[in-house]
Amino acid sequence: MRACLSGKDIEQLWFTSGQVTLKPGENRVELYCPMPVSGLWTVESTQVRFAIVAFHYLWIPSRITDSDNRVLVRIPRDPLSVDAEVVLPLDLKLDSQPVVHLQFRTGRNVVSKAVVGLRVPDDELMLGLRDAKLVSGGPYYGAVGAPSC
Repeated sequence: MRACLSGKDIEQLWFTSGQVTLKPGENRVELYCPMPVSGLWTVESTQVRFAIVAFHYLWIPSRITDSDNRVLVRIPRDPLSVDAEVVLPLDLKLDSQPVVHLQFRTGRNVVSKAVVGLRVPDDELMLGLRDAKLVSGGPYYGAVGAPSC
């Protein structure tokens, strides 16, 4: 079984199950998505496959009023999943260059290597990533500090 959920932008998530045996009547099937996401999503399509036969449901609104009939799915935040967040430091220094911290939490996962990319939505804001450094210890253990001017 598979389900595709759509987010507010162009984001799409695919949830899948392993092989399951369905019984007559209603069945509960757990679906898995490898991406650690949360928020409000809409069901875009679902698929059930029996050997070589696939039943596919694709939600395409035919009228503007059909958009009110979407199936909404709220995915709660998983506190044990991988998470990255840009935060301001706890100690602000007025006479120095502004700094932001990237907090990276591995949660239940064992991470030996991570590649992080930062994208700034505003053309006037620049990140001095060449001056970034790894902070070890304290409230930002494992965080990367980068000037934000």
